[in-house]
Amino acid sequence: MDKKQNQDFELRLIDLEKSYISLLKEIKNLVNIESFVAENKVCEKDKIWVCEKCKFKLAVIDVNNKEVRIRHKDLYLWNKMDKGGEIKIICRGCSHLNTLFENDIIN
Repeated sequence: MDKKQNQDFELRLIDLEKSYISLLKEIKNLVNIESFVAENKVCEKDKIWVCEKCKFKLAVIDVNNKEVRIRHKDLYLWNKMDKGGEIKIICRGCSHLNTLFENDIIN
């Protein structure tokens, strides 16, 4: 192999390593999502409430019972939405103020 081919081979190998690391991170994210769903007993009809700005996971919404479950470390909040009700929460990721209305749960 000449010098040019060797450099091309090394660059390709570096690109493959970066792709491999990126793939491992994606797999870890999927495993985290699966464990979150299992731990919080999220059923197929439950929805994940994410931050409007950064998509950080804020809560789990039980559509059938109109309940919102919020968990952070040892703090557990369980709120049932009344007609015309709303919940506001500040994102722990980006500090954006998110609002969930009762109509958002139905739709």
